Amino acid sequence: MNITYFHRNPSSGYSIGKVSQTYIAEIEKKEHIENFYMPCAKADILSILKNIRFAFVHRNRKGINHITGDVYYLAFVLPRKKTVITLHDIGYLEYSKGMKHFLYKIFWFYLPFWRSAKVICISEETKQKVIKYKLCSPHKLTVIPNAIDASFKSVENTFNTICPRILCIGTGENKNLYRTIEALHGIPCHLRIVGIISTALQEHLQFYQINYSNVYHLSDAEIINEYVQSDIVSFVSWYEGFGMPIIEAQAIGRPVLTSNISPMKEIAANGAVLVDPYDVSAIQKGFISIIENGELRDKIVKEGLYNVEKYTPSYVANAYLQIYHTL
Repeated sequence: MNITYFHRNPSSGYSIGKVSQTYIAEIEKKEHIENFYMPCAKADILSILKNIRFAFVHRNRKGINHITGDVYYLAFVLPRKKTVITLHDIGYLEYSKGMKHFLYKIFWFYLPFWRSAKVICISEETKQKVIKYKLCSPHKLTVIPNAIDASFKSVENTFNTICPRILCIGTGENKNLYRTIEALHGIPCHLRIVGIISTALQEHLQFYQINYSNVYHLSDAEIINEYVQSDIVSFVSWYEGFGMPIIEAQAIGRPVLTSNISPMKEIAANGAVLVDPYDVSAIQKGFISIIENGELRDKIVKEGLYNVEKYTPSYVANAYLQIYHTL
């Protein structure tokens, strides 16, 4: 089987490319593959046309064409019966209004999905939103989760009950850092933030007297080390397409605090303490329960290590291969 993967330009973002390569590397052990990265990162008309032309030139006429994320409009020039799309979220659509909302719905989602054979959603939550917004016929939809990199392995840790190191990955608005900071006020801890923080966020940290440090632009190895050095991983987002830090933390063997809303609660399964991401008091109680209750920590770490088995590269790669073989 010949499979051609089309990826967005690397400068558009790191996360989609990383999770895609995790399962692609596994598929490459069994099948012949090619990877193509779009020449343009922007979403203006000229850049889109250049990317479409690039995809047309490199399309796989006989094998599988797989758009790994974001640049769904490439489906306009790929063989309809042999094209697969992986959908990570529909944030573009949900947080737009008026004409912009209409254009996103039709040209970024609806028509590309119509021009594809299968649309893979990375979570049940994403699938249900596709159905809600009537972006695609339900029979085309399949849920296959993101795969975790095999480099994430369990590392034992002696939990610091005096001043635990709490890790937050990402600084986007949806990561809910403002409420997290408010929840940590008065709790002896060190907050480690990965990602560029704004001046407003720095001021918020100072106002609530949070002991913190900040790093960004880390290598894969450095990211893993951040998990290893942590005592708790906090991921109380109010919006996600998936939530990779949850299973990355579970794979390392760290207790997780995350949101009690989809898709986080499904991704975490029983391997996390779940809290209302809109309630500062609930978030604070969640932190305190993990810090003070050793039995609870042991339980969610054990459940987390069990949960990550559903996200191994081989498991996810085989799920994709089953889809390819139906086309």
